[in-house]
Amino acid sequence: MKLNLSLKGPSLIIFLVLAVILLHLPYGGFMAGIMLLPLISYSLGVIGLSILATYLILLRITDILGVTIISLGLLLLEMREMERIKAPGYSYLFLLLAIILGFLAYGTIYAIGLLGIGIEVTLGAIIFALFLYAFIRSSLLTP
Repeated sequence: MKLNLSLKGPSLIIFLVLAVILLHLPYGGFMAGIMLLPLISYSLGVIGLSILATYLILLRITDILGVTIISLGLLLLEMREMERIKAPGYSYLFLLLAIILGFLAYGTIYAIGLLGIGIEVTLGAIIFALFLYAFIRSSLLTP
């Protein structure tokens, strides 16, 4: 297995933004280190993203900050993979669109929650983002 460890491109910028946000949280330095895993390989990145999600849930960071951190982690993971396979430019646009739609879903579910209808905002936004991500990944990156 050949590891592509060249640190250039948009994934490095996303990692730095994610690291700055994580450093303000308890044990954030450790979590920033965990988020180096997507830069090494996709499989390790999925494990790192799972650890990050568990960390956020345990610290009860499930508001817009939590959605932002998970979105940046997912963006880092997928953008790094697209850099590895040299994906066309429109794939990057679809990835950004998926992340933006995840935030819109969060806002919509939050607004519904303000109306008194009981729904967990973060859970709904994450489920929507994961389904959208799975759809886009299967339709765009599969030949």
